[in-house]
Formats: sequence, structure tokens, C-alpha cells
Amino acid sequence: MAGAIDMFSLLDPIRKRLALKILIVLTISVALVMGAVISISVKNQRKQIRERMTEFGQEMKSLAYAGIKHPMSVGDSASIEKQFSDIRNQLHGTEIVICDFDQRIVFATDTKRINTPVARFVHSPEALAALGKLLRNGAPGHQVSFEEEQDGRKYLITIHRILNEKECHHCHGATR
Repeated sequence: MAGAIDMFSLLDPIRKRLALKILIVLTISVALVMGAVISISVKNQRKQIRERMTEFGQEMKSLAYAGIKHPMSVGDSASIEKQFSDIRNQLHGTEIVICDFDQRIVFATDTKRINTPVARFVHSPEALAALGKLLRNGAPGHQVSFEEEQDGRKYLITIHRILNEKECHHCHGATR
């Protein structure tokens, strides 16, 4: 019981001094407010970063498509492969794949991925379901983004569709 008495004697100055009580309450209050502000800021920053990365994905899709549209229309696969190789060499950490209606990769910045199913390297069930729905239903040309973590690194996957235009029909017909 002597240990308990010593502890109470240590708390005596706090119980006796109003200024010290106010200081402790203010310190705790400021710490809580600062914690809330930091938490909200981090949440907003993550949201903004994700939005920017999604915009980057949209721009990247548009640029990649602009570069391969003509070679695709004339069936020049070698030019498409060269474009993707250049993208891989210039934009480290960025990967682009184009898959067919069976989710088999036809073109990719990483040539090891060609002729493999998308599911071999995208493990997000939501992303795969969204891709399947997009390919089945031909939903509007909007983008869908998903976060995925592999080997301790986070990735943002954006899914886009390339509309079937008149000049594309030589590869897969007018019905797709």
C-alpha cells in the first residue's frame, strides 16, 4: 500500500493547482484537434493523389491510343510493339496492356505479358469483374480505377475501353 500512497503524493500538485489542470486539459485538447486535422489532411491528400493518378491514366490511355490508332487500323503490329517498347523505356513504373474480348493480352509494354490472361497479373476481383463487364456490355467509355498491392507496393489500375471504329473491323469484325 505504500506504493499507492507515493503515487497519490506525486499527483498532489496536479490536484491542488488549477493552472496545471487547465494546462493538462488544453494540451490534451490541442493534441486531439491536431490529430484530427492531420488525419483529415492525409485522407484528402490520398483522395487528391488518386484523382490525379486516375487523370494521368486517362491521359496516358489517350496518348497511347493516338500513337497506335493508325498502326492498328492497318494491322501494323510491329509499330504498336515499338510504341509500347518506347513507353516502357521512357515511363518507368507505367505499364499498359491491351487485351482482347477474352481478356488475353494482345499488346503490352512488358512483352512477357503478351498472350497471357489479364488475371495472371491483376489480382483484384473488383478490377477483373469491371473489365469483364466492360467487355461484355460495352458500357460507356468511362474509366474505372482500382488500387492493388503486390509485393508490398501499391498500384493504381485504370481500365479503359478502346471503341470499335470502322477501321478496326479488319481484325475482329464489325460485331465486336
